[in-house]
Amino acid sequence: MNLKTIVNFNMTFLMLLGSSLSLAESVCPTAPNEVRPSIVSDVKYNQSRGLYTYSYTLANGVGAKLPISGLRIYVDEVPLDTRAPQKWAHGKLMSFENMASRLSWLAASNEIASGSSLSGFQIISSKGPGVVKYSADGPFTPPMATPTETDDEPQPDCPNFYLNESGDNGDLMGVTIGPVGDDQISADILIREGKRFRGKTPKISPMSSGKIFVLVLGNEDLDVKDIDLDSVEFGFGKAKPLKHKIVFNKKPFRYSHFLRSHLGKNHKKHTNDRYHDLLLEFDLDDVGIRCDLDHALFLTGKVGEKNLVAATEFKSSKCNKEMFKKFEERRKKWKSRGTSPKKNKKK
Repeated sequence: MNLKTIVNFNMTFLMLLGSSLSLAESVCPTAPNEVRPSIVSDVKYNQSRGLYTYSYTLANGVGAKLPISGLRIYVDEVPLDTRAPQKWAHGKLMSFENMASRLSWLAASNEIASGSSLSGFQIISSKGPGVVKYSADGPFTPPMATPTETDDEPQPDCPNFYLNESGDNGDLMGVTIGPVGDDQISADILIREGKRFRGKTPKISPMSSGKIFVLVLGNEDLDVKDIDLDSVEFGFGKAKPLKHKIVFNKKPFRYSHFLRSHLGKNHKKHTNDRYHDLLLEFDLDDVGIRCDLDHALFLTGKVGEKNLVAATEFKSSKCNKEMFKKFEERRKKWKSRGTSPKKNKKK
């Protein structure tokens, strides 16, 4: 072996050794969002007391990797009372900086295993029903990363933990019915990628591109012509509508609207022969469907002095590591773009 060969061998060995020292090994346990929550709400009104009782049954779908050990329902005001199932801590209103206020329940034991459900979550409030967010998760085991010579506190490479997100941006999010303030108007929306709105719960991949259409359904509380289009935001990415159009359908929609299906007789029925609807077009890249987190899409805006909150459930695809990398690239674009409204075009 000549001197040149020896030198090249030693340099290669040192490079491999240095790379092994500089790369931190990550230990990624099961993320707390690896649950499959669904929630059923029931609302009863006691006219003599002027109080609403909101009751919830929380289920964890078959195939969930973790039991559900926490539930949060996002409300703005302290209710009169809350109740919890056995061996669960009562809901307490919590509010932190950069986080929406929420009522939280936590299991001491009696967690909700995969394929099972649990009733007994209740809110008693003088506030009437409307669209609210909820979040559920499993036990949290922190991910770890092995320190190296160049980094004694490395960041674990576990994208489904959303370690770089602040506030509740890393929370799994769904939609349910709960007490809302007098300044909120709730509405149903339908979404579609193709040419027609369908009755089935739509399935949209976080990696989908192209256009998505949203139909905001008018009701007795909402004249869609009064919606401030510059204030409208859709999805986690706070997408702005590219186009809009007021539509009037002669035949009623035969869909299971979210509000109607959850409130039944308590909801003022939407009938398309009485109310106009608002058709909006968005860019899916801007909407920001979050990998493994979003179980519902929310649309917000202003109607005069009131806040519009509308939502719909949808089915999302599971993300692998490559999809998480693409999602991270999109997320950086949303943050760099800010929330400045795009010019609305009439369709």
